[in-house]
Order: sequence, then C-alpha cells, then structure tokens
Amino acid sequence: MIRIATLFVCILMCCFFSVVAQNQFELKGIVTEKTTKGNIEPIVGAQIQWLGEPNAVLTNASGHFQIKSSSMSNQLLIRSIGFVTDTMIVTNDQFLRVVLVSKTALKELHIQYERKATEISFIDPWKTSTMNEKELFKSACCNLSESFETNPAIDVSYSDALTGTKQIQLLGLATQYTQLTQEMTPGARGIASQIGYGYTPGTWIKSIQVTKGIGSVVNGFESIAGQINTELHQPDEPENIFVNGYYGAGGRSEFNLIVQEKTNSKFSQSILLHASKNWFGTDHNHDGFIDNPIGNQINGMYRFKFENKKGYMIQGGFRVLGDSKNSGQTNITTDSLYATTMTANRKEFWVKSGYVFPHKIYKSIGLQLQLSQQNIQTTIGRNFYTGNQNSNYLNLIYQSIIANTNHQFKTGFSLLNDEYDESCKANSDTVLFFKRNDIIPGFFYEYTERLGPRITLVAGMRADIHSLFGLFTTPRIHIKYSPIQNIAIRVSAGKGLRTASILGENMGVLSSSRKFIVPGTITDNNQKLKIENFEQEKAWNWGGSFTWNFNLNYRKALFSLDYFYTFFNNQMIADRYQSADELTIYQLKGASGSYSFQIQLDAEPLKHLDIRLAYRYLNTGFNRNNVFYMQPLIAKHRAFVTVSYQTYGFWNMDYTVQWNGEKQLPLLESNDGVQGPKYSTAFLIHHVQLSKSFKKKAGNAVYIGAENLFNFMQNNAIVNAANPWSRNFDASAVWGPIFGTMWYMGFRWRL
Repeated sequence: MIRIATLFVCILMCCFFSVVAQNQFELKGIVTEKTTKGNIEPIVGAQIQWLGEPNAVLTNASGHFQIKSSSMSNQLLIRSIGFVTDTMIVTNDQFLRVVLVSKTALKELHIQYERKATEISFIDPWKTSTMNEKELFKSACCNLSESFETNPAIDVSYSDALTGTKQIQLLGLATQYTQLTQEMTPGARGIASQIGYGYTPGTWIKSIQVTKGIGSVVNGFESIAGQINTELHQPDEPENIFVNGYYGAGGRSEFNLIVQEKTNSKFSQSILLHASKNWFGTDHNHDGFIDNPIGNQINGMYRFKFENKKGYMIQGGFRVLGDSKNSGQTNITTDSLYATTMTANRKEFWVKSGYVFPHKIYKSIGLQLQLSQQNIQTTIGRNFYTGNQNSNYLNLIYQSIIANTNHQFKTGFSLLNDEYDESCKANSDTVLFFKRNDIIPGFFYEYTERLGPRITLVAGMRADIHSLFGLFTTPRIHIKYSPIQNIAIRVSAGKGLRTASILGENMGVLSSSRKFIVPGTITDNNQKLKIENFEQEKAWNWGGSFTWNFNLNYRKALFSLDYFYTFFNNQMIADRYQSADELTIYQLKGASGSYSFQIQLDAEPLKHLDIRLAYRYLNTGFNRNNVFYMQPLIAKHRAFVTVSYQTYGFWNMDYTVQWNGEKQLPLLESNDGVQGPKYSTAFLIHHVQLSKSFKKKAGNAVYIGAENLFNFMQNNAIVNAANPWSRNFDASAVWGPIFGTMWYMGFRWRL
C-alpha cells in the first residue's frame, strides 16, 4: 500500500513539474528600506514567496534574492519583521527593486475581515476546528465543559446525578482519552481529567481548537482521540476591562472580571477572576434528591507577557482555584441522610519563552515549563475518594529548515513527572489505594515536507523512557492533499499511550451501591488493597477527512466529512455489565475501540443567517469472552441543527436542536431483583438564546436564554432513589437531562 501511494505521488509530481517547467523563469531583485536619514539600505533575511505556495527564499547580506516563477500565482509576497508586507504582481522576467515601509512609519492600519464562528484550517495537515468568541457567545458557556453545545463532534454529559460533574466525549471515547491543553501546555489531566473541564471559565476563553484523531508528537504521547486546546485572553489585547455576569435557574450565579494593562510597548499584564455560586438546591423530578449541587468556585489567574520586538518573547503566570459542592437528599432533617460533598483545589504556575532568529525567521527555539498541584476529596453516602497529584512538565522545542522551507523540522526534549496518591472506599470495608511516581524523559522529532503546492506530509516520532514501564515509542504521520485550492483531503495514523488513574476516572460510580472489584490487588499490612501490576493503555488511531469550502448563493459554505477508527492493544475497562452490584476494573488485551463517522454542512443561505447541519455515527465498545459490549451511555446516532440569525439592529438569535439516539444502559436491577431496561429512549433537546449587541463596542451584549427549552428529563435518573442505602441504588446511569428547563440571563461588557 505504501509503495503504491509513493508511486502515485511521484507520478503526480512528474506531471506537475513537466507542465510548470515549460514557462518557468528566474526572477531576481533586491529588497531595501529607506532610513529616517533618507538612505537606501538593504534588508537582510526578508522572505520572498509566491502567494498560495509554500516555497520561500530569503534575501542575502546585500538584500538580493532569486526565486523561480510560479504557474499557480503571479502575486509575489515580500515580508520582513518590523516592515509592512508588500504584494507585487509579476508577469515577466524583470529585475525588481522593492522598498519596504517600516511599521513605525505608519500611523494607523485598519484591516477588516468577518470571521466565521467556527473555522477549519486549510493549511494545517491535521483537521482542526477553531471556535472563536462568536461561536462561544451562542450559548452561556459558563465554563469549558459547557462550551460545546453547538459543536456536533463533542458529547457533553453528566458523570452522575449527584455531583453535577460534566464530562466530554470525542470519537465516542471518554474524557481521559482527549488531550486537554491550555495554550499548548498541559491542562487538567490525571485525577483531574474528569472534573477539569469545569476549571476554565467561558469568559476567559478567546478561542478553542478541537483536533480530531492523533495529534503532534511535539505535544506528548497521550493524545488518542484528539486534542482540545484553549486560548485565553492575552494581556496585550486592546480592551482594558471585560466584565461578565450571569444568573440562571436553580440559583446559579457567576461573575467574571478581566483587567488588562499594557505597561509599555514591551510589557503587559492581566488579572482574570471568576466567582460562581449555586445558592439553593431544587428537585424538579421529585425523586427526593437535589438536581444541581449547592456550592461555589473561586478561580483567579495572573499572567504577563514581555516581547522585546527583536525576536524574544516570554509569558507566564499562575492560577489558584477552589471548588466545593454539596448535594444529596432534600430532607436534611433525616438522620439517615444520603449526602455528597466534593472539594477540589488546584494551583499551577507556567512560563513559556521563545526566540525567533531575526534574519532567519524560519528558525526558533522555545521552552515550556509548568508546575501544578491538584487535590480532590469526595464523600458520597458512605463512599469516599481522596486524590492528590503533583505534576511537573518541561518541553524544549527547536524548529528550523533543511535547505529550504519545503523541508521543516521540529525536535526537542521533554520531561514529565507525575506523583499520584489515590484512595477510595466503595461499598466495602476495604480501602483501595493507588500510589505511583512517574518520571518520563522523552525525545521527539517531527519532519514536515511540502511536495509541491498541493501535498503536505508530517511524520513524527517520540521515544520516551517511563520509570515504571521502560522505553516506548510513539510514531505518527499526517498527510494533506489539496487537489484544488478549496478542498483539503487529510489522512492520519499514529499511536498513543497513557497511564490510567483507575480510581479517579471512575469517581462517578461511587454514587451507586456498586462495589469496586480490581483483580490483581495486593493486601498490605493495614488491610488496604494496593493496585499494581498493570500496564499502560495503548491505542492506534487512524482516519481521514474531506473538507470543501465553496460558495452557496454567493456566500461561503463548508462541507466536511470524516471517519476515524481507534483500536486498543491494551485498555482499562470499567465493566458494569457483569453485575448490578459491582464495577469490575480490569485490563483488557482483547479487541476494544471506537468507529466514528461524521458529516457536516455549514452555510449562510441568506445574509446574517447561519445554519449548521450534522449527523454523527459511533460504534464504541469492547469484546469480552467473544461477546461484544457497547460502552454504556453513548448514543450510536446523533443529529444536530443550529440556526443563528443577526438583525441589522444587532439582535442575535441562536437556536440549537440535538437529537440523541438510544443508549445502552449498564446492568441495573431493582431491590426485588427485576432487571431494568437495557436501552434508554431517544430524545430531543432544544436550546435557545436571544442577545442584544451594541455597536459602540464589539462584544458588548445582554442576553437571555433557555437550555432544554421543552423540559425533557430522564425518568428514574436515580435508580431506587427512595432507598439510597439499598442493594441496587444507582445514580451513575445518567443518559439524559436531569434538571429540566434551565432559564438564564446575563451580560458581557468591555470597557
């Protein structure tokens, strides 16, 4: 297969170059600047490139350059750091004399471009959807976990009906298989992977990049289903103050404040604050339990940025977070109250620095450093979980070219240190505990080759040495082919590995009467069960996508489809099919994985009317004893429609409809031993929001909306809710909404 693909590429290249060579010529010229004293001086290292082509050349010490003509374009780009980019139309062989204008000589430059709410890059070899503020403002987006209501690729669901924890699924795989990063440094992971999506307030987010499939080796070896990267508001943005307030049904209120200061032309800093509180608990489904937990979160961040305008930049900051939740039965006077409490604290510090060589802008070196500390304590009924994690991360990246910009590479060294200490008790007198200290140095190399203007290949390899599991390698490859300018065909394949945090990743099942069974545990002197003797999870992910950007009724439209297959060589399975009384956690070396297919159309049939249509199919499960089991609580079929309309009076209406197919349920039984249903029902969810924007300042708005507009609620979200201490009590089988209609209102204001 590889030989055939290589031969096919070679034939294409030969045909391409045979046509181009007939009309090619060598274009020569010189790039200069006019100094403040009126002298004409050469510019060294200016980049010369035909528009739409990846090839580029640099001016030499005397400012001269030489570049082959292009059959694809007659527009020549000339750019250099500190100067305004110039574009020239070249139709014949001539000697060009270019004088670039210094940016400091310009008083003001206005560039206007109407960005789509969600954009897919046609340049990157991996398919990445970028959700900017326009997309995020379509719903309340109180935190990152609630920012995907208008994204058909990602499922958002509750881990249980008690703690209010929301989780995401990408390609049908659980939260922990998606790599979460914040400005390309590690986000919440390990024990925090299940609750960490609630740590980033929506108002702090500038944009979100969602990448399906295997990621880059530069970012580590843990990405399996994909990567979600958040970009926060930068300290050097033009607005000084950004304020957001929110109030919703169930007594939920939030306040966010961003204060930015540009001290001088080189240094800027900002403070980001978040405070939220659920004032009271309600029981809309009348099962005797609070639907949304009472609690509060305090979240604060300080960040800075320094850029000397000569190629060097450093930025960093620190954050402190405290989160607490309380829930359980509504009758607090009962002595036998079933109550839940959860407290989480997080501290993190990070620094990123980089240097771009002024006369060799293709060459750079960067350093990322992060220190974090995570603590979680949860009590659910008579069960408890305690987790502590200390993580240190370092990543050194060097980027350059080989001969020319058609051949680029990134290489470097990383060091990851995770120290875990977990323990839990699940409907048993025995305490399970899990301690480990991972020290993982690694090396990586990623090579990018542009085979002409249409084909880009990225091949990467990592070699890491785990203190517990020894040496392992992570190969990955991405190929993008564009037969015409507005079509991108991508294929990718690669390997991902991760070490499971067995207890923290199944914290939601503590809200049931299930006993945790972990084969291979060892009883220590304190009669605690020590979890050990398991291997890393290993998976291969391959797939492809087709993206077409076209005009529909003279306006931009986007059609895309993709297919991804993830299969595990080794996966930790939390099996809820063996018994209604037990959760059996074991290492499956048999067949398990996920098939994912999605088709999507984004269009603007009328001016200011945006429509998104999508359908997604998933088949996720595992094979035990030659019997295939679907992963529970995941819909095979999901359809999605969102409509956005903006009036000339700056009124915005956003309406989203999600159809979720039936989901397979875990094994459930009533107190008298009667087995519960095997499948949920299919259901529709409607979200609507009306907002009024103000022309004076972009982003200023007041809004009102409703989630789950028609009040659909899951029946019996808590099994045996009337008898919480009974044998088959289970609040972890959540497949639909448990709150009902959630009305909210709020404002966003920039000063």
